[in-house]
Amino acid sequence: MSLEASFLVSEKKRTTFIDNKIIGKLPKDSRENAKKRAAKIVTDYVGQDINALSVLAYAAEQGKFEEFAQKLEQHYQDNLQDVHPEARNNARIPGAVRTEKFFSDCYKSLGIEPQQ
Repeated sequence: MSLEASFLVSEKKRTTFIDNKIIGKLPKDSRENAKKRAAKIVTDYVGQDINALSVLAYAAEQGKFEEFAQKLEQHYQDNLQDVHPEARNNARIPGAVRTEKFFSDCYKSLGIEPQQ
């Protein structure tokens, strides 16, 4: 299986989403660097790319892009970089479990309630 097949969102849709929902919400002077950074973060989170895109979009809307980009980068380094993309949604893999909790905490910090 190719790495691209592990993404939940196609490359074209990821790029469009980053441009419109994340970068478009940021101050113009920070957009170029933020675009590269957001793309790298989302690529790192292959298998969990929907959550990474979502958290970055909510953070950008609230003026918290930098804070949450740092959180995502740190969490990836500490918990997910060694977990295969196909295993990142497996409830028996410790890094995947920590990542689900991490995203839940991010959404709560951003004031986003889970849908029932």
